[in-house]
Amino acid sequence: MPNHVHLLISLANQTVDEEQFYLSDKELSLTYRPLHEVMRRIKGSSSRLINQYLGRTGTAFWQKDSYDHFVRNARSFENIWWYILNNPVKAGLVAEVRDFAHTYWRVAC
Repeated sequence: MPNHVHLLISLANQTVDEEQFYLSDKELSLTYRPLHEVMRRIKGSSSRLINQYLGRTGTAFWQKDSYDHFVRNARSFENIWWYILNNPVKAGLVAEVRDFAHTYWRVAC
């Protein structure tokens, strides 16, 4: 999107290549980071790179706050996922989801 970004991220244990990849409670407690810290890292590093690309220094790129949802179940995940994918269509940027250049859907399909 030209004026915002959507991310659907998980801070939990993951499934990798059809196999379960779970950390023990101890390992998870050592690697877990709260959402605000994850967002600070994403915003901080991307802001530096984007401002460098644009030739700007000392300019805030992202707003301080972010709007987040907690995914509580599979239905919630699917609703958020479809909202993100269809956002460029709803905004009138493209006619179909697959036409948007900045989505993983182009690669996945």
